Amino acid sequence: MHSRMKSRVAGLLLATLVAIPSATGQPVKAEDLMRGFPPPSDAVVTAARWRTPPYNVWAFQNVERIVPTRTLFRGHGPASSLPAARKRAIDRYRRAMAQGGFDLPAYIKANHVDAYLVMKGGRIVDEHYGNGQQPETRHIMMSVGKSYLGTVAALLVEEGKLDENRLAGDYVPELRGSAYGDATVRQVMDMLVSVEYSEAMDDPYSDVNQFLYVARLGSPPPGVTVKPGLYDFVRALKKKGEHGQTYQYVTATSEALAWIVARATGRSWADHLEERIFQKLRPERDAFVIVDAIGTQTGAGGLAFTLRDVGRFAQMLANNGRFNGQQVLPERVVARIRAGGNPGHWHSYPWETGVNSYTSQWYVDTTAHIVRAMGIHGQMIEIDYDNDQVVVVQSSWPSAAPPDPAYWTRHYAFGRAVAAALR
Repeated sequence: MHSRMKSRVAGLLLATLVAIPSATGQPVKAEDLMRGFPPPSDAVVTAARWRTPPYNVWAFQNVERIVPTRTLFRGHGPASSLPAARKRAIDRYRRAMAQGGFDLPAYIKANHVDAYLVMKGGRIVDEHYGNGQQPETRHIMMSVGKSYLGTVAALLVEEGKLDENRLAGDYVPELRGSAYGDATVRQVMDMLVSVEYSEAMDDPYSDVNQFLYVARLGSPPPGVTVKPGLYDFVRALKKKGEHGQTYQYVTATSEALAWIVARATGRSWADHLEERIFQKLRPERDAFVIVDAIGTQTGAGGLAFTLRDVGRFAQMLANNGRFNGQQVLPERVVARIRAGGNPGHWHSYPWETGVNSYTSQWYVDTTAHIVRAMGIHGQMIEIDYDNDQVVVVQSSWPSAAPPDPAYWTRHYAFGRAVAAALR
């Protein structure tokens, strides 16, 4: 089908789902979803429509009730402390935000923000919950999960358990002949693999949506045959050109990295994350990751955490790998991420204005010393090293990609407004 026709079909499918009326003839409201015993059929969130509005508002906070997942155990004992800033500092921040002209309520509404967390020097300065979300809610982070995966891979490289100069096909022979077989591990980590692939989120027939169907992050339209598992999908992709020349964002490339990690170590990337990083942060609650039909733990975007537990991870990186009284990651791992990738490889998307490189599945602004993780539907971690500041945002945008660049621009503006208020 022609790509323009596919996009029109996608729009019609989305419009059909969004416009489902309630029993009263009015559009379904997010606050009415999954209410009742049982809920009315139009208020039920299903796997077929959980990423479309208004269903996604409820679904992003309850993914484990929709699709199969694997738990990341938090460990035993009390949660680590995330102390609040002094009241005087919080009051000064609020005044500065208001005087600086940043309309926080307008940002929350326009960007469909479910929750956000602001930390300065390891202390909570601002925290917001809306759309039914609570501190204990686990919200899906979408492609922010790639950055968790990249951090695991960077740790394994530092430890010598993963050789970044070896070919992917050396670790996973099944990748030979695919787009990834002759790419180095570092090229996979930094999205420098040239792949015949479309990342068009608004096209239900695009490669990225085919991937999401396998990963249970969407339901295929009629007539689409889904691969049995994530690895089947990855190994079927073909090479487009020479690797290592330019950044190409491909969701499936992250899954290739997850496969490489598993083969190199004999353990899944989520096993490493759980034991080597997550439990050491002493989180408040178990997390989880979405799995495919054969139980493969999605590396490209299936993680869900509480807001504060994402904050713990981000603060650990802000502290150069140290958190909760211990060195969770070697300083060299964090330093290499902070240094960014080769700016010569970078080409910017319209909404990625605060980025000039990409490395280990992280977006890096080497000029402003800011490291970001970003996910569809408005998920973000921002670590501002110059200002000792962490911002985490969990959202439920009505579409996967931003309808216009203003969505990401508002995210960046929030981070800059916070930095100005906390100086």
